[in-house]
Parts: sequence; C-alpha cells; structure tokens
Amino acid sequence: MIIWKGRGLLILLFAALGAMAFAAAFKAISHGPLSEWNTVAGMIGASVGIWVCAMTVCKPNQQTFLDPATRSPIVLKRTHDLYFLSARSWAILISLVTVATIMLTLAAVSPLNKPAEPSSLSGKTTSEFTNANRLIDIYKDKVAHGNTAAAESLAEVFATNLSSLRDEAISKGRSSSFSATKGRFLTYCHIAGNGVCFMVHVPELRKFKTDAKDAIAQLAWIVASAAAKEMNPPATRIAIGIRGAILYDRTWVGTPVKDIDNPEATIQSRSSDSDDAKNLLSDFLVEIEKRTPPVLETTPISSPGKKKPKLVKSNSPTSTVVETVKTPVTAVVVPTPIATTEPKPTPATAPEVPSITPPPAPPILPTAVREWNDSAGRPLKASLERFTSPACDTAEFKREDGQAFQISVSKFSQKDQDDINKIAEKVKAEQSGK
Repeated sequence: MIIWKGRGLLILLFAALGAMAFAAAFKAISHGPLSEWNTVAGMIGASVGIWVCAMTVCKPNQQTFLDPATRSPIVLKRTHDLYFLSARSWAILISLVTVATIMLTLAAVSPLNKPAEPSSLSGKTTSEFTNANRLIDIYKDKVAHGNTAAAESLAEVFATNLSSLRDEAISKGRSSSFSATKGRFLTYCHIAGNGVCFMVHVPELRKFKTDAKDAIAQLAWIVASAAAKEMNPPATRIAIGIRGAILYDRTWVGTPVKDIDNPEATIQSRSSDSDDAKNLLSDFLVEIEKRTPPVLETTPISSPGKKKPKLVKSNSPTSTVVETVKTPVTAVVVPTPIATTEPKPTPATAPEVPSITPPPAPPILPTAVREWNDSAGRPLKASLERFTSPACDTAEFKREDGQAFQISVSKFSQKDQDDINKIAEKVKAEQSGK
C-alpha cells in the first residue's frame, strides 16, 4: 500500500520519468548496451527527478494567520510526503544511494578486479588496444594512426576511401553542432604477422539506422580487404571495428573478400555488443602478434679448414665472450745449403707489382636494414628499397619479414627525412651521370 500526503505521490512519478529519460539519453549517446552503467544512469535520473519535484510542485507551503481571540500569529505548514518522508528527504536519500551505486560499479569494472592476463603478450596487446582506442576518441588535427609508419599510411588510405564510399552509398543526415570527429573517419591500423586490423570512429553513428550501420560495416570490410591485398606480402587475416562516440557497434573478423557480390562470406566471427567487440579485437591482435616472425640473428660462415670460434658464457647477463681457439705453431728448421762454388751475380730485377682492381662501389639502393622513426618516435625496422615518385618524396620500405610498404617521406622524423633526402640526392646524381 502506498502512503502519501498532499502531492507526495508525484515523487514516484518524477523519479520514474527522470530514470527513463536518463536511461534513454545514455542509450542514444552510447548507441549500444552497456549493462554496468544502465543502472547508474537510471539512478542519476531518478535523483534529478526527485530534486526537481522537491523544488517545485512538492515544495512545502507555509501560511501565517492571526488568531482573532489572542491576536497571536498561527503558522500553518502543508507538506507533501511519501511514506512519511518529504520530497527533499527522498531526494537526499536517493542521491546517497546513487553515489554508492557509482562507487560499486567503478569497483566492479576496475582492472584491479579482473583476472591477470595469461601471458605478457596478451597483457601488452590489451594495453595497445586501449591506447589505440583512445587515439580515435576525438579529432586532434590527425585522422590516421597506426602502430608503425606503414600502418599509419594504410589507415589514412582506409579513412579516405571509406569516407568517399559513405558519401556515395549512404544519404547524409543533418550534422550535429558538436561532433567529436568533426565529420572525419578517425582510423587506427595495426599491422602484425599475417594480419591487419582497422578500428574506425564513424561520425554521427548513433543517428544511423540499422540498415545504414550494416551498410557502413560492409563498406569498411570491402575497403579493409582491398588494403590487405595491396600489402606485400598480402595479409591473410583482417578485422574491423566500427565505433561511435563511446561504444563499438559492429566488429567483424575473417579473411579478405573473394567475391565482391557476397562480401560477408569471408567473415568468420562478428559481434554487435560493445564488450564482446572489444574482446574480439583484443583476441585478434593477440593472434596476429603471435604470428609475427622473430628476428633471426645471422651467424657468419667460417671458411673451410679453420676452426669456428667457441662461445663461452660470461658472468655479465647481456654479453657473450668469444674465445679464440689457438692453434699451436710448429717451428720448421730450413737447412742452409753449403756453397761449393762462388755464386754468379745475377742482375737485379724490379719486383713484379701485381695490379690491384678496386672493388666496385656498393649500390645506393636498397639500403641496409635499420630503424626509421616516424614523427611520433615509433620505429620501423626496414630497408629503403626504392623511391616510387619522381620527386623522391615517397619511398618503398621492406621489413625483415618481407612485407613492403610505400610511405611518404614527410611521415618520418626530421633526422630520418634528412637521411632519406641525402640518399635521394645520391640516386639522382647517379642517374644523371648515366
């Protein structure tokens, strides 16, 4: 049984309306389910609704009358209660419960309460996913990001192509006055092993209908497949993650498209739940990182007839001592012949000087494998194979695992740009000399 006084029953109505309004707003912003915070959003809405009720329609009324007999003032207060508590008391109580709910939810989703990762690789990859996801939250004068300079270039191509296809295939709605992406497709690309992963923040995704979201995911899958096939060697595993302002909406994992009329035939796993999507992308990153071939150190081949140096462990944990095997030298005594007759003097002849042919100059390209750093300091260990433009402002780099990428020279640090420009000058001088 509900017990109320005055307009006290309106406390329940305002609480319900506030909870529903905040829950709907949270769902619209996040455009997806997020079970941990649904309750929190409802509690905050209920608190706000009760506070509004307490300050307006359920505000206590006070009237003062004058007693005609005693000529003393009489104060009459009219309160609006629900279960013997005023609207203001209910507002304070629900606010305290809301604060407690927020603290419990934060504790539940805290990384400290999650089980430890089974391996250092998994923990490292999860951290990389989190950092990569933050890069595409808000547009900060940069659209494309990547784990290497080559991946960043691939992300830029992906964002440009997807934006063009979206404009052609999907009718553009009314733009919002505030947009975290400023209308740009913020993209992060991760290349490792035999796979490539694209995470993209689609502008105004929450306003897309279901069929439009499916269409943008299919376009992203096609663009990612085309990018994977252009890699050298081509990537055999791809993944895409489509997200909005906060949550992921579509995540697909599989192999590049084979039939353009049926692009989704190569999808092996997919998810439209944000939490599952993050797990799916993290697992994919772990998978392709494990397939990255290790860097092998080459051992020089010793010439025949000579003993190989022997490796001896040193007390230092980071060094190896090479012990040279000494070969005992046997002294050979050469007997001096006794001259029986006086030798005839022979005419002095100049010693014959063998002709020395200078070794050929080493080729300018390709260069040796070295570390090239981009403007953010991220390294790319590769060799500079050739320049792909007449102005020498774009070059092809090849990693030790055989993958080749075309990267703009402007993507590198100033020091590496100077090194590349010096190499370009030598190449141009060599070509003009020919």
